[in-house]
Amino acid sequence: MKALTASFMTLLGLCCATAATGQTLFKESELSLSLTGGYVDRAEHKWGIGANATYFFGTHLGVGATAHWEDFGGTVIDNFAAEVYLRYPLESVRLAPYAIASVGYSWETREWFESIGVGAEARFDESWGVFADYQYYLNHRMSDAGMFRTGIRFVF
Repeated sequence: MKALTASFMTLLGLCCATAATGQTLFKESELSLSLTGGYVDRAEHKWGIGANATYFFGTHLGVGATAHWEDFGGTVIDNFAAEVYLRYPLESVRLAPYAIASVGYSWETREWFESIGVGAEARFDESWGVFADYQYYLNHRMSDAGMFRTGIRFVF
């Protein structure tokens, strides 16, 4: 986990150290697809992978859908969630901190959940970037858990 965090912080630093080119990196009507890796902090300490799609109506408000897999021997999809994003782009440093909230269902544990969290995305140019976020999951049956996720985002 420390190596993952250090890797992301290094990428973030490199991105922010790059001089802004004057282009708008975080746009309105923006569609993106992401590949993620994550760590769920609970008794089983599970690592997982995921994919998500996000659409921003304006520069600040977006919606998304995400799927996450932790148990590769179980169901086809472990969980699925609808997400809402509120971001604040800082174009001069190529960074957009954001708040995230979601509601979803876990087929692995057969329960509904909600989450709330914060994160940041760093853009290298207008077509791709990296991100990391932390979400706290409120589960209806299992104990609540935190999840750290990081990934690469492709913007269209």
